[in-house]
Amino acid sequence: AFNELGRSDQAAITSRRDMLLPVINHFEAALSLHDWKQGGKRRSSKQGRGKKRGGRAHEPSRPGMLSPEDELLLLQSLPHAYYLVQQSPQAVPLWRRLVHHPFCLKDATSAAAKPGQGNCYTRHMNRILIALVEHGRLQEAKNEFTLAQTSQQYRVGVVAPWKTMFQFPMDMVPGLRAQAFWDEPAQIFEAAKRLETHSELI
Repeated sequence: AFNELGRSDQAAITSRRDMLLPVINHFEAALSLHDWKQGGKRRSSKQGRGKKRGGRAHEPSRPGMLSPEDELLLLQSLPHAYYLVQQSPQAVPLWRRLVHHPFCLKDATSAAAKPGQGNCYTRHMNRILIALVEHGRLQEAKNEFTLAQTSQQYRVGVVAPWKTMFQFPMDMVPGLRAQAFWDEPAQIFEAAKRLETHSELI
């Protein structure tokens, strides 16, 4: 259903919202239950550390707790549903959680990853930055970009090959001689120079 919803006019947005609301509610409930179970597991683990060593403790089943793979899928699907109904602010916290997910970091830094090739990290950090810029949260976007660029928070190596805050593509080809031209176009393009020279006549 996601792939068939490409229009962006208001009628299409309303239609998407009506179609996806039950899906969003289901995803939200599943994630809330998983997080609650995950929190209970951590509490149980802390309590069990003080017990005597013996046979391996039985790990009770926890209905509602997702496998790492299902958790990753849910963290990708729910914010994408928010994105489709133009609720990006609600998606940002989940995208942030997703870029910190071990799979995303591994996908970005694995030996198989090609320089500049889109991966789990760059795809979702790109959406975080766009959402922040669109909603006027520029300083927050700059902070996110700096962290992504330096990768200091992850300690796993470079996860995003971006060079400038003006460009943070999901995919990129390093080494191209591209440059920003919008600051001084007359110094780069002859046509722009002529237009500038004859601006009063024009």
